[in-house]
Order: sequence, then C-alpha cells, then structure tokens
Amino acid sequence: MAEVEIIRGLSRAGVAKRYGITAGTISHREKHGHPLPEPDIIIGDGKARSSVGWSPAKYPELDLWNQGVQKSGPKPKK
Repeated sequence: MAEVEIIRGLSRAGVAKRYGITAGTISHREKHGHPLPEPDIIIGDGKARSSVGWSPAKYPELDLWNQGVQKSGPKPKK
C-alpha cells in the first residue's frame, strides 16, 4: 500500500467557518474586488469532484484577506 501524506487545510467552507461568515459572503467579497488568496492544495484526487483549498502555510494570507475586507454591520436606518 502506498504511503499517504495527510495535509490539513481549509476548503472554501472551512474558510467561511474560520471567519464566521458564509460561503455566499466569500462569493460576494470576491465579486466586489476582494478575491481569496491563491489556493495551494487540491482536495480530492485532482480529477472529478476535486476542489481547491488552503494549507496552514496560507492561513496568515487568509487572515490578512479577512482583515482587509471592510467589516460593516447593518446599515443604519435613515
């Protein structure tokens, strides 16, 4: 049996959970000029149904991404 290397990382859903936001919020941010950092891992076999993700080495970049997005609560009523 081939040796398996386990790499712990985050999918888009994992990134959302890490920052207490939804996947929809990530998509909204990306559409408005705040793309996620470049992913550095593939989750799956690299073929059908695979997705990209971020290894722990990328967590500082993800943290900066999250901090750089303007956090705004509900808009005040006029």
